Amino acid sequence: MRKRPFAGRVAAWAERMLDRSTFECVVVPALADLEHECAAAGGSRWTQRLVCWRASWGLLKAIAVCCVLGTLRDVRGTGPVVVGRMLRILPSLVLFLTLPTSPWLYGFAMQYGVAAGLAATALSLPANVLMAIPVCFFLALAFHRELTQRLVSTTVAGGLVFGAVVFVLLMDVVPRVNTEYRTFVISTIQTTHPSANLRPGLSEMTGRMLSEQIANPPSVRQGALARAHRQERFAFVALIPVLGLLGLAFAGLWQSRALTLLAAIGVFTLYGVWLSVAPELMARRSPVPAAPWAANVVLLGLAMWMLRVRRSRAALS
Repeated sequence: MRKRPFAGRVAAWAERMLDRSTFECVVVPALADLEHECAAAGGSRWTQRLVCWRASWGLLKAIAVCCVLGTLRDVRGTGPVVVGRMLRILPSLVLFLTLPTSPWLYGFAMQYGVAAGLAATALSLPANVLMAIPVCFFLALAFHRELTQRLVSTTVAGGLVFGAVVFVLLMDVVPRVNTEYRTFVISTIQTTHPSANLRPGLSEMTGRMLSEQIANPPSVRQGALARAHRQERFAFVALIPVLGLLGLAFAGLWQSRALTLLAAIGVFTLYGVWLSVAPELMARRSPVPAAPWAANVVLLGLAMWMLRVRRSRAALS
């Protein structure tokens, strides 16, 4: 039977992604089973299609398992290097993100005591750590000396792991800490400002609270803002694998890490500009829920373009 176009494309992709022994021992027999089952399928056209779809699903599952196992095996080589680099970058980046609020924290400590200032600083750190994780992941990959298959596997695994970590932090941990931060600051200054507003904002709502706000909004306007804010959170989680792909595009591009850092600063400066524009779109009378995703799309397009150019140059050399 002539090989089906879908199976042929999947097999060609698997041959590029997997090592030779795995491809020949797993994918080739699975592909032969697919062709045999499709050829032997009888009955109506829909019955034949269902048999072929089930066989194709079996082929995809076999390839997925091989990719996951291969990724875990490859991650052992580069995973500790990338994680160690992230841990070295993280403190400096968190300190940098704390600088804009440091004058206020200093004034708060001078007025209400050093202990209160230290407590407020500690409660503000989780939000900065959350913002720093995607940047650290990107830089840890971009500072790699060369683009290798093991680095690709580490990027896939890291995108899943750090995406899950950021999701938990963003949907549960950081909103709770933000609430504690607000409560602590308000209770500290309440002796002089007893009428301080204690209503929680969107950034203090956990994922469940945000869903409840959307399901039962106090007003149409607040429901729209809550939906837009939830889209912003999802877009931030999706930013992890996008930045991982962009980090791959930068890996080994230049021998100078200073040049890589300069390019990264340029990318994140543009991203920061967009973050200042997106809230304006979300604060409009009719918020634009897709606004937070625009930066992801642009960065993804940039990463794909850079990787394609690098692949074309490698093929010519």
